[in-house]
Amino acid sequence: MFRRLITIFIVSTSVGCVTVTEPVAEVDNKKAAISRIELGFNYLESGDSAKAKQNFTKAMRVAPELAASHLAIAYYYQSVGELNKTHAAYLRGIATVQQRGDLYNNYGAFLCSQREYEQALHYFEQAIAQPDYYQTAASYENAGLCALQAEDKQQAFEFFQRATEHQPLRFQATLQLAKLEIAQGDRANARLRLHRFHQRYGYHVNSITLLIELEKQADNWSMVDRYQHLLERQLPVSQ
Repeated sequence: MFRRLITIFIVSTSVGCVTVTEPVAEVDNKKAAISRIELGFNYLESGDSAKAKQNFTKAMRVAPELAASHLAIAYYYQSVGELNKTHAAYLRGIATVQQRGDLYNNYGAFLCSQREYEQALHYFEQAIAQPDYYQTAASYENAGLCALQAEDKQQAFEFFQRATEHQPLRFQATLQLAKLEIAQGDRANARLRLHRFHQRYGYHVNSITLLIELEKQADNWSMVDRYQHLLERQLPVSQ
């Protein structure tokens, strides 16, 4: 549901941290840590959690100042159900590293998965507030999804709007806004939003489903029939 894929953050963190002014040993440590993290994820995907943890721990040992090291070990603990250790890993990372945006964002996603909605939104907002954090649209979208999970549709709408202000026609946020507009009976804005979405991305199962819902609401049954046929043609491609 949430933008939690650690590999995204490994790339952004490794590129952002290594500069020409850093000592060679520090750069080498970061490269070694990233290699360990990548290896750890390979082990985790293959079901060898022991070797995954071993590599994540070694990454933490050689580069504790690297956000990706903390993200990886936190993800590991969450994947094996060690939720208290997941909390501790995120908080340790937030207290340790200078570039905290990814940690704030991922911790917010984790908290929302635990239904700790108020705290989750706090950490998404902390991520957004970081001057060196560039995934602002993703964090607004995550906050919107979390607000939806908390059944606060108005707050969700506002977060999704902010996401699209930072990244116009962002895929998930745009669909969620259209869905909320249809629920509110705002068919004109929903139709326009979906039209622009289709110009950018083409037709998708979720977007066609929203069009069907919209046209049913408008009693436009000829369009409902048209979109249902389009959906039937689209399903094999999407699946």
